[in-house]
Amino acid sequence: MDFSNIETVLDLKECGELKDLVDALSKVVSPFRIEASSYEELLPYVLKLNEKWVDFIDSPFVSRKAELVFYLTKLEGKQRNKALGITDEHYENKETAKKWYRSLSQHVHSDKGGHDDAFKMLKRLYEVMTDDSMGDDDE
Repeated sequence: MDFSNIETVLDLKECGELKDLVDALSKVVSPFRIEASSYEELLPYVLKLNEKWVDFIDSPFVSRKAELVFYLTKLEGKQRNKALGITDEHYENKETAKKWYRSLSQHVHSDKGGHDDAFKMLKRLYEVMTDDSMGDDDE
């Protein structure tokens, strides 16, 4: 059973019966036991396991923060842009760039326990995307 894409109670309900989900999770985390009498009670377990439990993590990174720090501090150029999901639209549309910046800054911002060098690089990328001298179509 794949729990990696579960984000809501509705996602859980679509996966199957509550008892089956609890049993499947309990097997994964054995010898620990999952106790939940509703999908609402089960969701926090699934979310925490997706965040922390190695068997649930799809990538080689232990967290989204670690992944972004790697991309921002170790990769360069096209490779970095591809890993971060940067497209031409980010340079053409300031609102797209702003949404992208805000979503990533939540993970790497220094004030939120992030990584200084990664945040500085994120900020530089955003500044390049929104630089008016690059030819802004909004005017």
